[in-house]
Amino acid sequence: MAQAFKYGGVRNMARTGCFTMSEFRQRIRVLNQRQCTTAAQIDATLSEMAELTRDATVKGVLMILIEEFQALVAITPADTGRARASWMMTGDRSDVEKKVPEYKRTNPKPPGADPEKYILPEYRNLIRETINNASLGLSGADIVYVVNNMEYILALNAGWAKQQPAGFIDGFLLRVKRRLQDLATELSQVR
Repeated sequence: MAQAFKYGGVRNMARTGCFTMSEFRQRIRVLNQRQCTTAAQIDATLSEMAELTRDATVKGVLMILIEEFQALVAITPADTGRARASWMMTGDRSDVEKKVPEYKRTNPKPPGADPEKYILPEYRNLIRETINNASLGLSGADIVYVVNNMEYILALNAGWAKQQPAGFIDGFLLRVKRRLQDLATELSQVR
């Protein structure tokens, strides 16, 4: 890996997001120890540090958002699956108004049945698509929207469904906040 750093491979790794936090730390340490004798060397060193830090930050933020979004979708109470299928994460403001079509159950769900087994196939497909596409279009976004346009999503969050305790959206926000704070601390301690 040291050779990749020596020959500028880290810049390509940073652009593609294919580097680990330990590789990031190692490269920053190497740059901190570099003996620069010209303004051009100082500029190149500082530019690489800034680029690596920016890329590590973006990669870390996106990873946190995607992981927590997937968890949010998974813990959203489900009867037919419509509330879960209505989640979206996007960097495009115009997507925020999109709504999921309503599908009706053709056969009744038995009382006390496992809700996971009775999610409608149409919603199950939409949920899978939402999870799989969570990261598309986010890397260039300055603002990330996490939206659910179901009329009753706030009632579910308030505890309306017995499948999930109240506050699952609040928990999502708290987990994202804590993990972003941890990321900021970790990145600020790299020397």
